[in-house]
Amino acid sequence: MKLLKFMILFFLITLKSLTVLGQKTINIHFDEYGKVKKKSAFYLKKEKEYKFILRIDNPSEQHNNFNKYLQQKFNNTYKNLSDETNPLVALYAYLWGDDYEVIKSDMKEISDILSKSDAEATLTATPTDFKYLHSKFFLKNNLFGNIFTVKAEPGLSGVPIKPHPSRRKDESKSPRIKEEGDAEKVAEEVIKVNAKPEHTGVPVKPELTWGPKSSPYNKPMYLETPSFKINDEYELKLLSANLKEQFIQSFYSEGLKNDIIIRSVKPGVFYNKDIPSFLGLAKSLEELKKLIEKEDTYVCDEILINNYEEIKSHFDNSNIIKVLKSNWVKQWIWVNEGMLTINPFGFTDEDKLNLPRSFDEEGAKKYDAYRENSIKLLINSNTINEGQVDHTKFDSLLNQSGEGRMVFTKRYKDKVETLKKKNTNSATDQQKVFSTISVLRFPSLERKKSKTAFRMYDASNKLKADSSNFTETIGNNVQVKVVAYNLKPNEKFVLSENPKEIKDESTTIAKINEAGDALAGVAGLTAGLPSALLTLAQLVVPKPTDKVPPFNIAIGEQSHKNLSNKGLIGNKTLMIEKDAANLKIIDDKNKQIQEQLKISFSIDNYINDLGLDSCPSLRNALIKEITNSNNRALLFENLGDGLNYFQSRIDAIIKPVILKYNKELILYNINNQLAVIEFIKNQESFLLPPVKIDAKTDTTAKHRNLVVDIAPVEKATRKDIQLSVVDLKSSKVISSKKDAYKTAPTHWVAGSIGLAYVLNPFSRNAATISNGIISNTRDEEQLRLIAGLNFYPIPIIMADDRPVWKMPFNQKMLSRISIFGGLSFPKPLYNLHTGLGIDIVPGVKIGHGFHFYRFTNYTLLNNEIINEKSNYVYNGSYFNFSLEPTAVVKFLGLVK
Repeated sequence: MKLLKFMILFFLITLKSLTVLGQKTINIHFDEYGKVKKKSAFYLKKEKEYKFILRIDNPSEQHNNFNKYLQQKFNNTYKNLSDETNPLVALYAYLWGDDYEVIKSDMKEISDILSKSDAEATLTATPTDFKYLHSKFFLKNNLFGNIFTVKAEPGLSGVPIKPHPSRRKDESKSPRIKEEGDAEKVAEEVIKVNAKPEHTGVPVKPELTWGPKSSPYNKPMYLETPSFKINDEYELKLLSANLKEQFIQSFYSEGLKNDIIIRSVKPGVFYNKDIPSFLGLAKSLEELKKLIEKEDTYVCDEILINNYEEIKSHFDNSNIIKVLKSNWVKQWIWVNEGMLTINPFGFTDEDKLNLPRSFDEEGAKKYDAYRENSIKLLINSNTINEGQVDHTKFDSLLNQSGEGRMVFTKRYKDKVETLKKKNTNSATDQQKVFSTISVLRFPSLERKKSKTAFRMYDASNKLKADSSNFTETIGNNVQVKVVAYNLKPNEKFVLSENPKEIKDESTTIAKINEAGDALAGVAGLTAGLPSALLTLAQLVVPKPTDKVPPFNIAIGEQSHKNLSNKGLIGNKTLMIEKDAANLKIIDDKNKQIQEQLKISFSIDNYINDLGLDSCPSLRNALIKEITNSNNRALLFENLGDGLNYFQSRIDAIIKPVILKYNKELILYNINNQLAVIEFIKNQESFLLPPVKIDAKTDTTAKHRNLVVDIAPVEKATRKDIQLSVVDLKSSKVISSKKDAYKTAPTHWVAGSIGLAYVLNPFSRNAATISNGIISNTRDEEQLRLIAGLNFYPIPIIMADDRPVWKMPFNQKMLSRISIFGGLSFPKPLYNLHTGLGIDIVPGVKIGHGFHFYRFTNYTLLNNEIINEKSNYVYNGSYFNFSLEPTAVVKFLGLVK
């Protein structure tokens, strides 16, 4: 009775489990590159609630590579800016002055910081603010802050539903996939459900958006949806931001936001006026350079000086120079490792393209003139009179005559379209901040009627079979779906099958049948088996088992020494007269007043000592500058501070004038100005940067899954399948695997023959009269031969080889439970059995139930049976062990 109660309870529990179809929560664990490491399932049931919990490993390898990339960029930039043989060095120093040294210093320091193992801590500790890398705060946030950005794009065709209030996530509990060693608390994802309003008569596909969400680079990411339903195939796209591209976009946005010069440039004026005007200065500078080269130490021709000053003014005040001196250009010097760039990208906005304004009209005229002359030459040639003219060439020239405008207009349009297309393609490629690291497709199955089985293989691991793959024989009405996951973009999945028909029986029954066939041929061996089986007392069941400018033009002590060496000022001293103003001479060592003098300053004597008699224009300019009332007042102010102070004041006044006339310095400046003009001349059409850059997505999935259907068959079949991952370009097999499974019909009814043991003793009498003598036959055997039919509420697959204890505790296990009705021998019609049976393996059963036997009550009179009354009475329970009938019959030798 206890076993019967257990079997009934087991039946009810398993039946209840049938209401739980599919999975409510789908957990998927990805590595940082989007490769699936663990997952719950690759299918969903229609109209059933689901939610996803995704874990993406922190991008440790990507972050290390990203830091190495930047460290190398900054280090190479520093080296190139420090290389005196680099012709651009003098250009940078000319354009940026002292900022050039600051940029070099920043490049060196940030490179050193990123090369350290504790880069984040070192960056935090440094006092340097890295002005031309947007600040230390920017670098810290964009190198070590919340830079791990992930978003998912589910393709829903059903209506997302809001979670019931009781199902809302507890903010104190973070969504997670259970992982050994995982103790982080993860901030709850903010889920946005965007359901667009429906237009009349036109259903609008709702969207469920996750993210984007950013978290620290050294922690894993978790994404979780609210509950939702689906009606069609579901596609999950997992997107992750490329750390390098994300940094460049942030760097770009920060620079554009803070630089008013680059934002205020108007493309039309810049391309059509500023650039032509700027490039036009080259001719004037070249001509002026030739004249200045003929001068001596100083350029004493006032006309040359004035011409140069005028050209220099146009140069310095041009929008081109303003852009080149802007912080925007200085901040991007690292991206090309020391190469000057206005636009760090290979694209811009279409309205900022430097497109040709019209077709080449001169070219069109030359085109027409060439053909007209060619026609005239042919007409006037001797060959035409001799009948030897090339008519094909002549006809071609005639047809093309006067079409220069049309030809060059087409060329112009083609060029414009080519530039636009190149710009568009480059914009698409270079704005791909997000990469599609994984695309997973989930087939949608009918909630009630769907019968589908999955076999899954990891393409990144030599097609290793998934532990969740079915090992049982499946019904012939089940659709088999083979899933290959972690396929790369250059890979395709190939499947071939080889079906072989098999017998509709389990391996255990097949072996019993083989044994029966073998024993049937041995004479006399099977004769006593029926009676021997009836006397068995025990049953045996199987057991489970990741340069410097060569010349510093700044005014100061160092420049003074350089100029002195060139004889510009020399070691001259001021003229001092004792009866003039008081002057204190300070001893530099003890800071005491050494001597007190009265001085006066003689301009003429000072100028004469400079030796400028041969350059009156410079001499006059100096006298004019020194005698300027403001400068004169400045000279004689605070004379009490000493002679050195007075000397520095006079130097500060005359140096700019002397430098203005210095031949070497003027030529140095002209060479740099010509170099800048040449740089602008050689720029691509994409000169000005775009107004903004978008975080576009590379839609090519780095990893994907593929679902292949295998058609069902009617008969019991073994299907051998060959799986291969093939390179799309070379057609080379990357990995391959052989696998197999069985499919067979399902059965509602099956027969069984075996032994039953009735627990309660009983005695059934059968009285007969022969020759006036009453004889009584007793039937009281408790160990009996039993035969009957098993009815399966959930149809069984007879070819399944699994023992029942290896089956999942669900409807599959329930298919092994049957309702039994049968008879036992001897006297089968007098002994009835009913109960429940369990197939240990299909065809091998144990059972428990109730025994009823026919009891007859006889009335005797004078040795005659005058009345008998029969009815079936309950005799308690029984246990039985039985086999599939064919196996028993063969084994007993009744058939061969």
